[in-house]
Amino acid sequence: MTDILEHVQARSDQVGPQEAGADAAFRPSEYTGFLIHAVQAAIAGHPLGRPLGRVVEIGVGSGAVLASLAGCGATSLTGTDVDPGAIRATQRLMDSLGQPVELACGDLWAPLAGRRFDLVLANPPHFPMLAPGYAGRPPQWSFGGPDGRLVMDQLLRGLPRHLAPGGHAYVVHSAFLGLAATNRLLAERGLAARIVASSFMPLAPEKLPVMTPAVLHGAGPEAIQRIGPHTFLRTDVLEISAAGPGDA
Repeated sequence: MTDILEHVQARSDQVGPQEAGADAAFRPSEYTGFLIHAVQAAIAGHPLGRPLGRVVEIGVGSGAVLASLAGCGATSLTGTDVDPGAIRATQRLMDSLGQPVELACGDLWAPLAGRRFDLVLANPPHFPMLAPGYAGRPPQWSFGGPDGRLVMDQLLRGLPRHLAPGGHAYVVHSAFLGLAATNRLLAERGLAARIVASSFMPLAPEKLPVMTPAVLHGAGPEAIQRIGPHTFLRTDVLEISAAGPGDA
């Protein structure tokens, strides 16, 4: 398994100050590391070692998730992002690893018409917000619309058209979204999800003032934990695949 931390450190010594400054806007978050860990655990835990096949990440951001699978036996690595800066950051990271990659700039599935993949990865924006925007981050960073589901629902609706037979998707899913709503949407499309990893993630203080008040204040202790001045959000990684007989 590629040691992504070593490669990222080596890369930081190779890029110039302008490139490093541009990539800082797409720096990995706790959610990035959470998804990397869950996917690597799923691969390692498969009885025969899960064959990766054709891999795609929707919304590459820093490129760290896709790069973490370099050298793990994928037949191809593909990534999309709506932000050209994320595409450039990912290309630089992959170039530094000597890893071939296909990248396309576009919204979610738009650049991938007619294509299917064996492994789909996504950490979509999932925070309920009335308006996007943070200093030092791309405008779309974390913005999931008023209820948080704006991007997630679009991602999941397109999944059946792009998931190969026998394929799996690994998606970061926060408690704000409501697992029941996600399960209903998937069931309507012949898919089912199971939780493969769970954690409480720290909520950045700058997010709290701009989050949709009704969603934030209506979240119960199973979704939000407040410890003194600190707030933590329950977050899962879902493994999504075709529904079996027992998933109906």
